[in-house]
Amino acid sequence: MLIYRNGEKYDNHCSKESRKAIIMIFCKRNLDVGPLKVVLEDRDREQDCFYLFELDSSAVCPPLDSRLSAGSIVLIIGVCLLAVYLVGGFLYQRLVVGAKGMEQIPNYTFWVEVGNLAADGCDFVCRSEKRVDPHAYSGVATEPSEEETEERDDHLLPM
Repeated sequence: MLIYRNGEKYDNHCSKESRKAIIMIFCKRNLDVGPLKVVLEDRDREQDCFYLFELDSSAVCPPLDSRLSAGSIVLIIGVCLLAVYLVGGFLYQRLVVGAKGMEQIPNYTFWVEVGNLAADGCDFVCRSEKRVDPHAYSGVATEPSEEETEERDDHLLPM
């Protein structure tokens, strides 16, 4: 409700006080701004005279609650992008490159590696037993061992 005060003074009634207008705005979602209707012109009193108007508008309607959260919207967009990627990549591989079978999957080798790496990561994180990996190399000794002979690298350098 809007109230406008201090308008022009009445001529001979309402004790010549300033005019006052009251505008009641109602919510109508399907209407941007409706016509301004005069509901009541109360000027037969000695004081507190006013004009009452009614206006229908969608501007005063409370916002509708969205049924989708931000996460749901992001998930829907992600699924749509994934579908476009797969279909577009499949068509490109099939029609332009001429791939057949599993080669039609876009970036097939990458996705195979991702699957293997994810399995390795789960294995690393979820297994609680300690791993004893055999050393791939022998350490450097400070003293020569008796097993090693001086001529161990003669076959590498032709002379």
